[in-house]
Amino acid sequence: MPTLCKNGQAVVDYFERQKKLHPENQAILDAFTGLEAARACLPELKGFEPQIADQALFSQGKSLYSLDELPLEAVDSELLLKRLAPVFKRIFPAHAKAVGEFCKTLLADAVLRLDLPRAFLRGDSAKAEALAKEKGLDQDAGIFIARELAASCAFMLSRAASKILDAAKWEHAHCPVCSSAAGLSYISEKEGVRRLSCSFCGRVWRWRRTACAFCGLDKPDNIVIYSLQNKEDERAEVCQSCKSYILSADLRQRPEDVLLARLLPYSLMHLDVLMQEKGYSPGCFAGNR
Repeated sequence: MPTLCKNGQAVVDYFERQKKLHPENQAILDAFTGLEAARACLPELKGFEPQIADQALFSQGKSLYSLDELPLEAVDSELLLKRLAPVFKRIFPAHAKAVGEFCKTLLADAVLRLDLPRAFLRGDSAKAEALAKEKGLDQDAGIFIARELAASCAFMLSRAASKILDAAKWEHAHCPVCSSAAGLSYISEKEGVRRLSCSFCGRVWRWRRTACAFCGLDKPDNIVIYSLQNKEDERAEVCQSCKSYILSADLRQRPEDVLLARLLPYSLMHLDVLMQEKGYSPGCFAGNR
C-alpha cells in the first residue's frame, strides 16, 4: 500500500483493530481497507461551499441535494480517478489489466468520467455495463467502480458541507447532504447520544434514542434488538412497524472508533447475514431517496 496521509493511516489502523475484534470478517475488511484509506486522503474541495438554499424547506426535511442532483462537477474527477484506479486494480487482482483499461478510458474522457457516476446515481447502470463489456471486465465490476466514484464524490461534498451543517439543526431520518438513508446507528459519549451515519456519503447527524432510523416511529417496544452472545455492544435494531433493520453499535467503551464510525458496517456483516436469514431487509437499501 502506498504512503498514506494521516487520515488514511487512521483508517488502516481502524481496520486492523476491527480484524482483531472480528476475524470472521477479515476478508471483507482486507478488501476495503485500501479503498477507504484512499478516500480518506482525498483533498478538500477548492472554491466550492455548499449552501442551504431555503432554510424553511431544510427544516422540513429537504436535504442539500438528492442523489441525482449531486454537483459532481465540483470534484476534480481526474484526480479522483488517478487516486482510486490503483485501488480498483487491487480489489480485482484477477482482472487488473481490464480494470486498468476501463480507468484509462475514463481518464481520457472528461465527459464520461462524470456521466458514468451520474448515471449510476440516477439508477442507470447501462453506461458502466457497456464500458465494462468493451474492456472485457465483468459488468458487476464496472458498476462497482461507477458506484465508488459516485460515493467518493458524495464523501467529498459531504465533507465540504460540514461547516454549514455542523451548526444546523436536522431532525429527519434521511441524510441532510444527499438524502440517502442511514447505514449505521451508534451511541457515544457518557450521556448516550445517538447518531446516524449516511449509507452513501458518510455524513453523521443526531437522532432520537428510541426512534426507528427509517420510518421515525418512536414508541415503547417498537424496536427489537438482536445481538450475538458476548458482543452485546454490536447489534441490529429491527423496527416492528416498517420491518427494516439498521446495524448499531454502542461505542461508549470504544471512543477510539467514534471518529470512523461510518466504517463499522464492514465489521458487522455477520449481523447483516443473520437479519436477512430472518427475513428482514436493511432499511438503507429501501430508503435511498
